[in-house]
Amino acid sequence: MNKWILLAICLTTIGTSGCLRLDDFFYDQEKLEAYALDDYTGEVDFTLPDHLDIPDSLIHLFPLTSSSGNQSVTIQGLLVGSMTDFAQDTFLLYCHGNKHHLDFYWPRIKLLANLGAGRGIQVMSFDYQGYGRSEGKPSQDGLYQDAMAARNWLTAQGVTPDRIILYGFSLGSIPAIHLAAAPGQTGQGWLILEAPLASSTTLVQEASTLSLPAGFLTDLDFDNAAAITNVSQPLLWMHGEDDQSTPIQTHGEPVFQAYRGSRSTAIRVPLAGHANLPQTLGFDAYLQAIRSFLKG
Repeated sequence: MNKWILLAICLTTIGTSGCLRLDDFFYDQEKLEAYALDDYTGEVDFTLPDHLDIPDSLIHLFPLTSSSGNQSVTIQGLLVGSMTDFAQDTFLLYCHGNKHHLDFYWPRIKLLANLGAGRGIQVMSFDYQGYGRSEGKPSQDGLYQDAMAARNWLTAQGVTPDRIILYGFSLGSIPAIHLAAAPGQTGQGWLILEAPLASSTTLVQEASTLSLPAGFLTDLDFDNAAAITNVSQPLLWMHGEDDQSTPIQTHGEPVFQAYRGSRSTAIRVPLAGHANLPQTLGFDAYLQAIRSFLKG
């Protein structure tokens, strides 16, 4: 069976509902002329009830400087909160999944922004290179550079590492774990993972139904289950038990079981798929679970 037949199998198996596709198909990016956020009328995973709305005065879009190879690129940043309260507040840095752009993930970001009502928690997110209004072309190194650019922007504003919550959803688990495991970062802040990926090898083997090395079909080379052994921050891990895109048994559980840090909380959500865990758990219950985790 040649490489192109295997590629067809992978694309058929993963499809448009899957978390990742291979190489050029891996990133489901979409370019935008402008962000709509609350006025976005395209596809979203879920909608929020009115009581979880966020005032426009707390929504700030701004450019960030990232890098691609030896060149600088401009990516899009988003902060939900105050642009002046950096000295004491806690900041959740949300690394989104592989689909589309910040408009698509706005309900998730807005939901998380409700953590901060009277609690001093702000939410920051960004579009990866090639997504939304961000320059560049998606790549694995770009994921790392973009997440680092967002974190460095926070620290440049005076946010100390112990006040940063790294949150990785699906594809975003790759840069989130990478940042958490970086030298000098371990033990500082918190790490939240929702439907994390185990490794590029697992993705390829599940997509092709054959036991193949990851490099046979993709340039991706990550192993979250190995990288998380270097993470010591408190971990909140969440995964839907009915996730068909990144199954809990082969992706989520290996990552959680490999964690060696001092404190972890696991939330397995019956009937939840890949895209609807907050909705299935219940929006208020989801927020309360995060609050309880952060309190320790």
